Amino acid sequence: MRVREIMRRSCAVTAMAALVMHHVGPMLNIRAAEPANESGVTGQRTQQKGKKDYIVKFKTKAEMKQSTKTYEESTEINQNGEDKLEENKLVSLELSGKEAEQLETNQNVEFVEEDKEVSACGEKYFAGKDKKKHKKVEKRHKKNESKVEWNKAKKSNNKVKIAILDSGVDWGNDIDLAYQTSLVPGEEEMTQMFMDGSGHGSSVASLIAAKDNGEGITGINPNAEIYSYRVLGDGNKAPISRVVEAIYMAINHKVNIINMSFGISEYSETLEKAVQDAADAGILVVAAAGNTGSEGVQYPAAYDE
Repeated sequence: MRVREIMRRSCAVTAMAALVMHHVGPMLNIRAAEPANESGVTGQRTQQKGKKDYIVKFKTKAEMKQSTKTYEESTEINQNGEDKLEENKLVSLELSGKEAEQLETNQNVEFVEEDKEVSACGEKYFAGKDKKKHKKVEKRHKKNESKVEWNKAKKSNNKVKIAILDSGVDWGNDIDLAYQTSLVPGEEEMTQMFMDGSGHGSSVASLIAAKDNGEGITGINPNAEIYSYRVLGDGNKAPISRVVEAIYMAINHKVNIINMSFGISEYSETLEKAVQDAADAGILVVAAAGNTGSEGVQYPAAYDE
């Protein structure tokens, strides 16, 4: 009897798993996760001694492709990317300081900048320092005496497509996930059910779109469709090139809003151009000012768009 009971339960579990895969698999492209790198952290790699990653903007795609034959191309974006950097004549190359200087003088190059990292807001560390501060402006508003919670003041029956560039959003929450992917190296086959390693992205998504089901808080718009792009690795950091790839993917997916709850203290021409292109496409771009206090507003929130 015990053997039969074990077999019966095993069959039930197998059937349930098959049912989940049948209904959820095609939508979420469920896959098995790959192990982290030698340091135990995904999304981080070791560069050659004396070299760093630089983003290079070329004037022609031909020159850009030629550069990847001359220099080592960085692997900060996995195969889930849609080659949006290349479409915009951008490439992240592993260069020495001297090689970067040589490329800056190339007449076929628009600009060269270090592929620095953004960090999730709410962390104790912040990527980069900049001598140019962005003055924080404070405005006081009268207290809202409404009996309705601030995040429930307005309701919409229209579907709004919101791209969340963050640490990912786990499937199975009370959030309408229309799309999700990871652009972190080594996570091409990451399972979509357990995408968010830090909980940062899931928290952001919940504030935006958690269902009104009596469990916890209700999001600002439970009717929103969430497009999740995991760009922040397990250290809640991401190179600018990976963020920019995700921005252009979101533009291609025709989202209405892009949310980025991370920042960096240093200006990036690459990041600004991507934000401008998103705004030109009619997308509302929302970014965190940062928790840096007197350090001022971080990028991308400091851009005009």
